[in-house]
Amino acid sequence: PIFLVLFFTERKIGIMLSIASAGAWLLSNYLYRALVSTSPHPVIPWWNIGISLITFLLTTFILSSVRSALEQEKKLARLDPLTGIANRRFFLELLRTEMHRTTRYKHPFTIVQFDLDNLKTVNDRFGHSTGDAILRLVAKTIQKNIRATDTIARLGGDEFAILLPETGPESARVVVEKIQKLNLNVMKKDGRHITLSMGVV
Repeated sequence: PIFLVLFFTERKIGIMLSIASAGAWLLSNYLYRALVSTSPHPVIPWWNIGISLITFLLTTFILSSVRSALEQEKKLARLDPLTGIANRRFFLELLRTEMHRTTRYKHPFTIVQFDLDNLKTVNDRFGHSTGDAILRLVAKTIQKNIRATDTIARLGGDEFAILLPETGPESARVVVEKIQKLNLNVMKKDGRHITLSMGVV
């Protein structure tokens, strides 16, 4: 039961279940003594319960730590380490899912692909740390201004893509124009002249 609970819930609930399990163990020991009329040393049941509780709690902490580590690894495998948005692999997974969905239900979806113009010049003149800051800024700005159902991903270098489910041509045009304006405003404030070259399918 502790394994199952920890698989679906959090550590706090696992600790509570460990204590409850140890208590149930102690109760069963007392009931057994009453039924078979045995009288072991009075310390033995408490020793057993202590060992059982320690075992349950150790199991809880180990399993919850392993589960947290696995979830963290799964999350990191889907994210671009520089920008914190989806990476190419995760984007392609979502795209395949959306393609199956649109084939079945005949709903439109849109892919916007874009790259940053003149980023190489910025890297050459000001260093890659400045270029990385611009990549993070663009990713963060767009992520904040698209729907929760949309996904922006960094495909590599200065190439990005956005998956827009349930989005036809007219809606896509609005999104693209909005992104272009947002980028121009952000770059103007940052003192940069980075524009976006965009393609839409």
